[in-house]
Amino acid sequence: MAGLIMPARFLAFAQRGVHGLFRAWQRSGYRHFALLDSRGVCIAFRSGCRRPENGRWVEVSETRLAWLGQVLPEHIVIN
Repeated sequence: MAGLIMPARFLAFAQRGVHGLFRAWQRSGYRHFALLDSRGVCIAFRSGCRRPENGRWVEVSETRLAWLGQVLPEHIVIN
C-alpha cells in the first residue's frame, strides 16, 4: 500500500503497544469495584470513576473473571 498515510494517533498507539494503552487507561481515573452478595461472594465487576450507588460494592485493586462466584482474596480489597 504505497502512499498510505497513517494518522499520528494510530502511529503513537502502534509505538506504545498494548502496554502503553493500558497505562493510559489506568491514569484516566478509572477504579475497579466488585459487587458482593450477602455471603461475601463476588457476583459482578464494574469499573468507573465513582463507586456504584446501589448494592454492596467494594473497591478492588484488580479484577479476574475467575473470582466471579468466589469470595475475594483479602489482599485485593481496598476499602
